[in-house]
Amino acid sequence: MEGIMRRDVLAAGAMSLLMTGMLLSGCSKSVTGPERSLDDRDVATMRNMILEDPLFTSDPYTLDDGDVVSFGSSMGKTASPITPIAWGRRVTGKTLDTQFESVDDTTVVATVTHTIKGDVIILTRTSVGDSAVKITKPFTSVTVRKVKFYRQGRTGDPDRGWKPSEISGVKGGTESSQLTIKGMEVTVGNDTYTITDPTDYFFKLNRPGPRPLLTLGPSQPVKVRLTLTSADPDTDWVSIHRPIMLLVIGPEYRVKALHVRMRLVSQIQAGELYERVFEYSWAGHIVGRHTVLVEAVTRGSLHDDVAPFSTQIWGIPYVVQ
Repeated sequence: MEGIMRRDVLAAGAMSLLMTGMLLSGCSKSVTGPERSLDDRDVATMRNMILEDPLFTSDPYTLDDGDVVSFGSSMGKTASPITPIAWGRRVTGKTLDTQFESVDDTTVVATVTHTIKGDVIILTRTSVGDSAVKITKPFTSVTVRKVKFYRQGRTGDPDRGWKPSEISGVKGGTESSQLTIKGMEVTVGNDTYTITDPTDYFFKLNRPGPRPLLTLGPSQPVKVRLTLTSADPDTDWVSIHRPIMLLVIGPEYRVKALHVRMRLVSQIQAGELYERVFEYSWAGHIVGRHTVLVEAVTRGSLHDDVAPFSTQIWGIPYVVQ
């Protein structure tokens, strides 16, 4: 059946945002798939569901530190072009692009892509005894997640029968990243979720069956374990961004996130590559719909004032109630 192409991206000019000074921008709309299965009102309905739910839209705020973050311990060896003391990310612009693929008359898959731009800020000394100075590097990161919508009937339904039914994990980072995340395990109670491709790993939203969306209590213990490969003999930086506060300002949801370094627990060398495993555990969550993001950063990103910022990001959606 002949298909059509539409694209849905949010557009807005520069606007002043509280604390972060972010920009919300975007553009068009697109749908692929059978032409008869969707119309503009269907697309608008699903788009609004995505925009109104922080489960789908919080990535730029979760990654925004605003300024450098102190991690309370040494950031590593000093035999490098610069000696970082602390670092953080300041987000200055973001674009949300949503593409819709019509699978059939009752199923649509939305691909939600955030393009996030700003500066990496590194507090550093060039040598022992020097005063600390801040240096900045520009960065552009992309995060991608997928949302499956199912149609459950149209008559009398203001949502035209469309309901978000499944959501994938998040995958992204900078272009041509110099390290690779191989897998992530999330353990909640006696259940462990093993993920090797986040955008192909779906959780059910308000539906019975296997692999429901993670639902946590406010004090539920969680452990995240990340495995990556890198060509760098020095340890890469891996950190986790987890929400500690959710602000609602008008139509926008904004996340204040805690940026914490993960602990290296094992390392093996296989040929020219190093396989490293990192862990982080915590308990204590805020009520709401969130995504925890795990980020692997090359050593040169933080220890070299010339090397570009290079990172991979994976994430997992969850609900606290």
